[in-house]
Amino acid sequence: MERNTGHLSASFKDFLLRGQQALDSEKYYPALSAFTLAKKVLDEMAKKGIKVDEKDAKNLEKLISKAEKKMEDEGKKKAGTPKQSLLSRLRTQKPAQAGKTLPPQKKLSLFIFGLDRAGKTTLVDYLQQEKYFDHTPTLGINVSRIVLGRISLEFNDLGGQQAFRSAWMTYWKDPDVLVFVVDASDVARLIEARDALWSILNRPEAKGKPLLLLSNKVDLPEARRLEAIKAALGIETVMGRICSVHEVSIKTNFNMDAVPTFLAGLVLQDEEMNEYVNDEVARLAKNLNEIYTAYIEEAKVLEKSGEARKAYERVYKAKLIQEELLDHGYAGTASKKIEKCKEWMDRLLP
Repeated sequence: MERNTGHLSASFKDFLLRGQQALDSEKYYPALSAFTLAKKVLDEMAKKGIKVDEKDAKNLEKLISKAEKKMEDEGKKKAGTPKQSLLSRLRTQKPAQAGKTLPPQKKLSLFIFGLDRAGKTTLVDYLQQEKYFDHTPTLGINVSRIVLGRISLEFNDLGGQQAFRSAWMTYWKDPDVLVFVVDASDVARLIEARDALWSILNRPEAKGKPLLLLSNKVDLPEARRLEAIKAALGIETVMGRICSVHEVSIKTNFNMDAVPTFLAGLVLQDEEMNEYVNDEVARLAKNLNEIYTAYIEEAKVLEKSGEARKAYERVYKAKLIQEELLDHGYAGTASKKIEKCKEWMDRLLP
């Protein structure tokens, strides 16, 4: 049975409707996520050469902007009571009360690489002290350890100058996670950054290792947007590993909670993640998982009744939801569910 692309249009309309309903109900975070999923579908349609209605695309961009603006306005209203950052919360967690034992600590080793002046050492300093420090380029390797809540992190921070790149694998200690930092404003060296990234990803030792890619310095006016960075680095061709990509500014603290959230998601179950994400993200994850479960149950019924194409559509939407959860840091469980969805889709329409 040949695959067709009819499910894409249906999926787009479904996510667009969910987003509009959430927006009308003043649930701006779920609205933005639904619109993001709709955009992913439109992007896939464009890649497959399917004609996309220009009105739909423009309308979606307006809805995304509206949801973002509403979220921003809502944040300003709550600005009177500053929200404690995730890093601060994790550092100041109280020890277990008498008679209670702490859950076992999870350990992660990180292999941090990228070109010189991308912000690798600055990243480690920020996670340690939640402060920005300007650095001269690292010579060789810096090794450091920090504890964030129940997670103990060991960083191998490697010098990014060309003279040191050939020695990167000398410091390879079978890490749990690869962290690549790229300077989004250093447009002239994006090809060089791509080569540095793939010099590690293509190594047999790095096969299957999760990748956290941080597009740093997005506060600078010359910084490229995330889609341009992903295209320049060839991120769309990364296969066979968890891959999470985020825009950040270590200097201005923009989106820095994405780092500990992603790392926590690699080792914790969904129900354990609440202490590592803000309340809004936790509510969003709960909502998305409920929708995911509904799609999966519908797919099971449709498959049983022989309606493979309709079942395929439900599983496809379930997969997109888990991809959205992956972007929000639910790395471990989401990645497993994404793979299961892919296998199911292959079975439904081989």
